[in-house]
Amino acid sequence: MSIPPIHNIHRWWRSDVLKDMLVLKASIRRESSPEFVAFFELALAAVLVPDLSNVTLGRLQLHFINKDNAVMDVWDTFQRHAAKMLDDLTALNNENTATTGVIKHGDATVREDFNEFSEIDAIITSPPYPNRYSYVWNTRPHLYMLDMITVAKVAADIDRKTIGGTWGTATSELGKGVFSPLNDVVEAALDFVHLKIAMQDQLMANYVVHYFNRLAKHLIAIGPKLKSDAKLAYVVGNSWIKGEYVATDIILAKIIEGMLPDFRIKRLHRFRHRHSGKKLYETIIYATRAGPMSEMHLN
Repeated sequence: MSIPPIHNIHRWWRSDVLKDMLVLKASIRRESSPEFVAFFELALAAVLVPDLSNVTLGRLQLHFINKDNAVMDVWDTFQRHAAKMLDDLTALNNENTATTGVIKHGDATVREDFNEFSEIDAIITSPPYPNRYSYVWNTRPHLYMLDMITVAKVAADIDRKTIGGTWGTATSELGKGVFSPLNDVVEAALDFVHLKIAMQDQLMANYVVHYFNRLAKHLIAIGPKLKSDAKLAYVVGNSWIKGEYVATDIILAKIIEGMLPDFRIKRLHRFRHRHSGKKLYETIIYATRAGPMSEMHLN
């Protein structure tokens, strides 16, 4: 079992912890069933950070800390979490539900990636928030440990393709020229906030425009597949960028009604106040097809 080629690996993991994790990974991959391998690798991924790494979870990124004297028992930590996952699956199975889940890999902004679906009943999702948080940057330990990537450039390429991607190549591209809203719907929904940000930082203005353009492309991609009674629920978070308030929930709600003209916003449920700044909320945007035009009530 080879050592993950992440830069400065012993900054990420103590030697004893790294050895035990590699032995554990090798043991998992001796399983003959791909389903078992996937299950146990998911359990390993769940405890990799921060339980078994020299990091702590900050607001927007991982931070290295000294864990030389910390107790990190790889096998016990893994076993306890795997057991919890099994308990959850047992409880779900006892509910006698007939629903089965299938994981499909694809790009949520590409229409062709939805072709295999005959119709879509509902979409429940939480796209990245426009706060320059890079999920790829912060999951490097997982990507390297589980052999999903071997070189940093691949991680940068993944981030470039994501909604809200902002690391490496993505930042370089955002720094070139002036990004324009995808169409009149996106431009109207932004309500000049990108132009106000551009007065201070064009790169960040491009980032905001690119973020909402990608969400609009996602709506274009799913539109033809939505059933007549389809329901949508998007969990998003608002942001402060260069002193300008980006009301992601309201902007996205307007884009949904503009890009899917027969859909109506039923409710904007601001269910949690985030502690990372004033007026920052996490919101569930509920939308359904047809019905009378509704006001965007915030609660």
